[in-house]
Amino acid sequence: MKEAAESIGWHATVLDANLDPNAQVSNIQSLIQQDAGAIASWTLDAGATAGIYAQADQANVPIIGVNSEGSGVKYAVWNEIQQCSPGGPAEQTADLIASKFPDGNVVTIGLDVVPSWASVADCFEKAAKQAGLTILAHQSNNSDDAAGAQKLTADMLTKYPDVNAIWAYNDASALGASAAVIAAGKTVSDGESDGIIITGENGDSDAIQAVRDGRLTGTWDLNMVEFGWLIVKTAEDALKEGTAPAKTVLRSTLWTANNIDDYVPPKDRDVSFEELDIVE
Repeated sequence: MKEAAESIGWHATVLDANLDPNAQVSNIQSLIQQDAGAIASWTLDAGATAGIYAQADQANVPIIGVNSEGSGVKYAVWNEIQQCSPGGPAEQTADLIASKFPDGNVVTIGLDVVPSWASVADCFEKAAKQAGLTILAHQSNNSDDAAGAQKLTADMLTKYPDVNAIWAYNDASALGASAAVIAAGKTVSDGESDGIIITGENGDSDAIQAVRDGRLTGTWDLNMVEFGWLIVKTAEDALKEGTAPAKTVLRSTLWTANNIDDYVPPKDRDVSFEELDIVE
């Protein structure tokens, strides 16, 4: 975002609410008081932010919903992974598992306290069932780290030793699940080999290395460098008499053993407003 902003003479400020809806409201209030031109916000609690979004609108500060929609959000930008679209990431992941394990057993790890991530987990579970898979259990990793996921997975492996796949809402949780699987004396499948299929989301550098090492089956890269540019582009268009689309979706990329050699680290990517891979 900062690079994209600088390219058009803007300045980007990033504030972290640490998953606290009240802190998010306070942050947005501060930005309004600082005369921000536009505000991008990943809504944690739509009820909590409705009032502050209305204040932003009254101050002529457009809210760019980041994987968010609802009251006060006129323009929204989405990672494809956050969209429950036919043929999208959820269905592709379910098909990956079903191709190796028809009628396979799956457990899922989500972050239920964040509505957008809860909806992603729900979308995958629906896709998995449509692909003929069985969801044995779902756990919310409220600690939002690898250690929490490792403990949850260890418990689930004890209860469900015949699990074929683990779906995780982010890479930290996927890596925690991988650690638990390996500690239990089991192996991780590359999607074709024997073992448990484990997928994460974010395309974190640790996850990319884990795919290369065979400790993770795959990770969905949200292409966040490109996403930062998309946020700024949408904000720029929103300020040009509201010419920004109401909804824009950036394509996500699944990295597995089959294509990991083509991976380009974010810092080495050549990104521009004109070459963003937009789904819709």
